[in-house]
Amino acid sequence: MSDFEVLPVQIEENDVDLSNSGIKKEITNPTLQSKKRRIVIRWIWLVIVVVVVGLVWWWFGGNVCSLPIEYRIGHYDERFDISKEEFLMVLSEAELKWESATGQDLLRYNANSTEAVAVNLVFDDRQVATQELERLKFERDGLESEIGSIADEYQKLRSVYDAREASIAELKTYYEEQLQLFELTVRAWNTRGGASRDVYDELLREQSRLDNYVSDLNALIDEQNRQAEQLNQLAGQEQEKVVGFNAGVSRFNETFTLGEDDEQGIYSSGTINVYQFDNREDLVMLLMHEFGHALGLGHDSDPQSIMFPRKNEQQDDGDAYISSGTLQGLFRRCNLH
Repeated sequence: MSDFEVLPVQIEENDVDLSNSGIKKEITNPTLQSKKRRIVIRWIWLVIVVVVVGLVWWWFGGNVCSLPIEYRIGHYDERFDISKEEFLMVLSEAELKWESATGQDLLRYNANSTEAVAVNLVFDDRQVATQELERLKFERDGLESEIGSIADEYQKLRSVYDAREASIAELKTYYEEQLQLFELTVRAWNTRGGASRDVYDELLREQSRLDNYVSDLNALIDEQNRQAEQLNQLAGQEQEKVVGFNAGVSRFNETFTLGEDDEQGIYSSGTINVYQFDNREDLVMLLMHEFGHALGLGHDSDPQSIMFPRKNEQQDDGDAYISSGTLQGLFRRCNLH
């Protein structure tokens, strides 16, 4: 075996390029990482403190509702058939119902505040239809009364008519029997060649009696016919009134469309617009509902609640109330005690 010598190999700095070798070397600074973590933790604690302080302030003293909420009469339209004085009384009644239920000063009338919630009466087809419908209801009630009177009179006359008709039938039967008997008697005497003077005079008296009888019967029949004409007139009057009313209802249905989704009123951007109400009680409930929205409340799923989104039969009967769920929501939202 021959001897050999291991020679040292030198690698120059520029001989090998590691820049594209795919090996990435990252040098971290432990001191810098620790500083970043401390900054993040401080921000987290700051946010927590702010949230806690805000919650404490809200729970123990904050008034997020800015109570009492002031309101005023904005646009007024006399076509609603309610005076300004009466409208203000209705507003006060709606306010009082909220404040009585909560024991809090929630709302306040301020006619001079431009920042107050403006309550506007906005007259459009909704109220026109309502007023026309009320007129038709009033006309219907009057018509029912008239028809009732006509029907009563008709029944009275009809009772007399029916009783007389039965009497006339009996009288006619009696007359026909008497006439037949008289004619048989006359024929019998004629067959014998004639009657004696006394019999003849008796037959003349019987004939006169029958003539008077039939005359009275015809007078009774004439009276019956006149009463039948009265009955027909009464029936015609009743029919004419019903037809006239139905024509008015048809015109109403052709002109107006009353939908369940039509809004009676709306609260938006510090303004309450009233579009339609049936009567004073209906207006009170409508304003209570919109005042609820002004207080920041949403709708309630309880059909009898004043904050139920649609008017229903129970509310029509005046049975709407401020539900316990609505009150709890108001107390929580406005931090009331």
